[in-house]
Amino acid sequence: MKPDPKVSVLIPAFESAQTLPVLIREIKQICSPFRLVVIDDGSSDNTREAARMAGAECFRLNRNSGKGAALKYGISLLSDSDWIICLDSDLQHDPADLPLFFSQILAAPADLILGMRNLQDPAMPFSRRFSNSMTSLLITTRLSQDIFDSQCGFRAIRVSGNRSDSCRETGYMFETELLIKTVLSGGTFKSVPVRTIYNSSKSYLHPWVNTVKFLNLLFRSIYWN
Repeated sequence: MKPDPKVSVLIPAFESAQTLPVLIREIKQICSPFRLVVIDDGSSDNTREAARMAGAECFRLNRNSGKGAALKYGISLLSDSDWIICLDSDLQHDPADLPLFFSQILAAPADLILGMRNLQDPAMPFSRRFSNSMTSLLITTRLSQDIFDSQCGFRAIRVSGNRSDSCRETGYMFETELLIKTVLSGGTFKSVPVRTIYNSSKSYLHPWVNTVKFLNLLFRSIYWN
């Protein structure tokens, strides 16, 4: 019998001391990942201490370098895993959806499993709905494949098919760059529906600014093999 894959959970975190204990506790109640790792992206609060007290491994970047830099560092640390499931630290991703990723990991091979939110959900601010819908449409056109939610950070990465080493983005566009490079290099992906959660936590994502960055990334991707 083939052994179960080693599935780790990776959480990039910035100023997340308040939300991490809740998130880590919920993850531990739902599953027992191979490793549970938090990357503290140069926070000024007690993010690292909160993560460790809650029972996660935590590694810290010396300065705030961006979500992409934190993810790339975390992926490199988890090379002993078969799969890495990434989710945000601000409780906008529901750990109750983790079993959906586990099911897809066991069902059929793919290099990426993308979380797919309902982009028409009125709970999502209009600016987010617009930017997410537009970027997903453009990347669908660019890759000639249906990408329903290109910006969702709730996703799983197969380590043996990982292309993050070739990615140069250090901010939110890292996830988009990884998706484009995975598909352009012949990698495969699947999508799973996940809940849309918006709460009072502070967001560091600026939809209009990131839409411009996305367009710049999409243009540059024309020159990638």
